[in-house]
Amino acid sequence: MGSSEGKVVAGWLMIEAALREAATEHDIGPSSKPLELLFALQQAEALTEETAGLIEEARRLRNAVVHGKAEGFSFIAAQNYAHSATNIAARIRAEAGLTPEA
Repeated sequence: MGSSEGKVVAGWLMIEAALREAATEHDIGPSSKPLELLFALQQAEALTEETAGLIEEARRLRNAVVHGKAEGFSFIAAQNYAHSATNIAARIRAEAGLTPEA
């Protein structure tokens, strides 16, 4: 795995961690599947549709990169993904009531 892929994986792991923290905050049972956590948090109205869409978009891109289906994915694109993932994780935490909204 190259450094671009590593940045994407690290970014996605930040999103997953925020989903797990939000699920714990809302007494949603543990799950190892991020999509299950996402759907449960949406049902609990702990995430906005916009944030859920960003998470889904980040998941699709992560899958494409990890499975070699994102030809020409550059290091700069990976840096942008990592930055976006940090922002998405912060949004998840804010919407779930874990941190004040920035």
